[in-house]
Amino acid sequence: FAQQALYSDPLSHPAYVKLFRYAAEREQIERMDSLATRLQKAIPESPYGWLMMGYVNAARREFESAESNFQIAMERSAPSTRRAYIDATSLIKQDVAGNAGIDSLIYSQNYWIRQDPLHLTSANERRIEHFARHTYADMMFADHYEDWPGWATDRGKFFIRYGPPDHIQREIRREDEPSFYDDRMAELTGDRRYLTQRIVRKGAAKTEFRFEYWLYDKTIWYFYDSWWTDTYILYSPPSRAFELGPIIDDEIEAHNWAFREPFRSAVTIPGAQLPLTYVASRFRREGFDGTFEESDTMDVVVARGVPVPYRPRSGSVNSPVRIGAFLTGFRNGMVARTVEEFQNREAADITEIDNTLFWRHVKTLSAPANDSYQLSVEYQTLPKEAIWGVQRENIEPLEPTSDSPGMSDLLLATTIDDAVPGLSIPLRMFKRYDLEIVPAPDSLFEIGAPLYVYFEAYDMSPDPTGLSSFSIETVLVSSVKKTGIAAFLEKLDWKNNDAAVSVLFDAEGPGSTVPYYILLDTDNLETGDYTIAIRITDKQTGRTMSRARTISLRR
Repeated sequence: FAQQALYSDPLSHPAYVKLFRYAAEREQIERMDSLATRLQKAIPESPYGWLMMGYVNAARREFESAESNFQIAMERSAPSTRRAYIDATSLIKQDVAGNAGIDSLIYSQNYWIRQDPLHLTSANERRIEHFARHTYADMMFADHYEDWPGWATDRGKFFIRYGPPDHIQREIRREDEPSFYDDRMAELTGDRRYLTQRIVRKGAAKTEFRFEYWLYDKTIWYFYDSWWTDTYILYSPPSRAFELGPIIDDEIEAHNWAFREPFRSAVTIPGAQLPLTYVASRFRREGFDGTFEESDTMDVVVARGVPVPYRPRSGSVNSPVRIGAFLTGFRNGMVARTVEEFQNREAADITEIDNTLFWRHVKTLSAPANDSYQLSVEYQTLPKEAIWGVQRENIEPLEPTSDSPGMSDLLLATTIDDAVPGLSIPLRMFKRYDLEIVPAPDSLFEIGAPLYVYFEAYDMSPDPTGLSSFSIETVLVSSVKKTGIAAFLEKLDWKNNDAAVSVLFDAEGPGSTVPYYILLDTDNLETGDYTIAIRITDKQTGRTMSRARTISLRR
């Protein structure tokens, strides 16, 4: 009938919807493609044809085309529909959503940026997956009796969160038969009294009830339709079930499951994934004048190691690669983005870490100091993007404190020298405060190899001559168990006689911001994991600040 209606009226939107649903149920992607193309031409102002084509593109893993079609669909959708598609608050734990403290749409837009599995690609594959699920749910699970869109129904919410179930089973049961729930409770408890229960629902219009259960791994979710209107809802046992003891309420269990596991994604990036290594270190922006403002910025120095197939004796490796580093704020969105392509990689920039060759490259990203960030470090081989890698971590800003001097992270380096004016520097090196620094892309060092530790002290109190005087305590202790850096510093005994290294000395520097570095002697140390901690004390005020970093020593 829908096909005949479409021939009679090529602008019949309901006919398109029914035909799309018929094709989607049977996974007839080619037919959906033809229908979407036809609808786009017949009613170009309707978002539905663009949504359907985006769904088709996503099913074919044509992510760039899907991104384009979904974008057009959002532009042509009503504001309420557009917000429903973009809103991500239902996909995150409620304690996180409630404490976001910003508009849900802004939070969601930034959330989707952070969820992008690889920023180096032109499409956001995770958001495309979400839009495709949303489109399918709206098409397949709409409740026309209650006038609910598909994404607002119980089945639609599950599908958007977790994707298609591993298995779906449908069954019709009479009102004088036990329900699926009663079968399950009898099996779990061994109490066959559950099998004497009945499905009767107050106000039910039929003597038969439609049940549907969805299987995800080993978890089963039950839905029922007592009115035969396609109004399937999560099955909640009647009050009589309490008489037999403990019950399982799918509505409650679904809420708990969503809190533990907000969503599942099946997105995969084509090609082989190989690990890369990196170390990120936070600093206040160079030239900081000591007056902190909300609009001020911090610098994040990213020292990375990208896999390389071999190391030549001289010259370079002809191994094209695209590399990127990205900072995405929870409030500010993506504030820093750097993407570069290299045809050749110089032999001098290649190092070996734990029997793997890495090409070293350092980049500094700047971001406002009023937000928390996700740092993403990525690479792709070129031209076919057959190999890729990504590493991510959360970055908190270096906030000023009123009761102590400020301090940067401890940056691990293999070389630090005075900068030579006018000379260019290699990609493995960066300049800061008249120093040329080669940061380590990993925390693994060979015993006896140079191990520099660079840091900056902030908010110092210069004397009348402009000099800031402070003491530096350095402790290197064996890491017996994994603990957070903050917990480690809180419990650290700075006078620990068992420390592998323990040094106390005085230092000074001009101004309220003082860059400094030390060289650790590791010749007599044993193989193992260590934590290095440095505490500075301002001699003018007696205020202290400390930072720590974990390292591994190998022979």
